[in-house]
Amino acid sequence: MAQGQAIADAMVRFSEAFKAIGRDGDSAEEETRLRSYYRDHFLPSVNSDKREEALPLTKALPRSKAGILLQSVYVLEGKVTRNDRLDAYARVHVDYHPMLESIKQKVGFYDILLIDHETGAIVYSVLKEPDFATNLYSGPHAETNLARAFGEAALSRNDGSTQLVDFQMYPPSRMLPACFVAAPIFRNGRKVGVLAIQLDVHDINTTMTGERQWE
Repeated sequence: MAQGQAIADAMVRFSEAFKAIGRDGDSAEEETRLRSYYRDHFLPSVNSDKREEALPLTKALPRSKAGILLQSVYVLEGKVTRNDRLDAYARVHVDYHPMLESIKQKVGFYDILLIDHETGAIVYSVLKEPDFATNLYSGPHAETNLARAFGEAALSRNDGSTQLVDFQMYPPSRMLPACFVAAPIFRNGRKVGVLAIQLDVHDINTTMTGERQWE
């Protein structure tokens, strides 16, 4: 699937739109709203008995202005409200989100993510969980199994290669066990990013059994 032309095009356009958000402008209001969500809703479900070390608010938040702006809209509201700085990203999202969401639903994946292999930014996610718009090289989830799968795929020079990492408790999914398959995306012979597929235990069972339709 990583070799599909449409996904390669989506990877390029999402990366360009993410970078175009830039670092200028005030994001204090968006960060305040995001902090409230993390403090009151996300972190209590993550910092449970299943986690050896608590994740503090300062480390959980996105560390880029683009991440704060995108999460304040997509993670908190699930859709884009009017924000001039996100107009270009919103247009790309309208173009490609329906296709990627359809793939997720038809195949039975938990989530599909597109990641800039040079910067480490998760520039797109179907579900928009708190890993969306964070950085897998230096951000809050840089020590996860997603980051490991991404790192291996980002280094690969082989079109069609895949990297699989085993199940671990995954904080952005509120500590549900998740495994990841990652593959480099190429367009016209040039690597343009990494595709990551998130699977949970139910996804594995559904894929292997076809919802037990064989019985």
